[in-house]
Amino acid sequence: MKHLSLLALLCLSIFSCSPRLYNIGMSETEFKKHNHNAELVSASTNTSIYRISKVVLTWTPGSKFYYFINGLLTKIDEGQTRPDIIIQNTH
Repeated sequence: MKHLSLLALLCLSIFSCSPRLYNIGMSETEFKKHNHNAELVSASTNTSIYRISKVVLTWTPGSKFYYFINGLLTKIDEGQTRPDIIIQNTH
């Protein structure tokens, strides 16, 4: 019974989160209104880039980056990854 309760609680916590839909062309104001956890990582005269990190329990599967030009969403991606180790040849 304890395992069943734990499984039900886990399923409820995972599936209760409603997915957000983002449309290319949506306004930056609307994006910020629905995403209070969005972190502004870069800003210039007409460009803004936000990051939203996804955390499920204690596991972090990654971040998504949202690019706005002149206040409109133009691109969504997972950013560029850097290698953990760089091996240099000294010969």
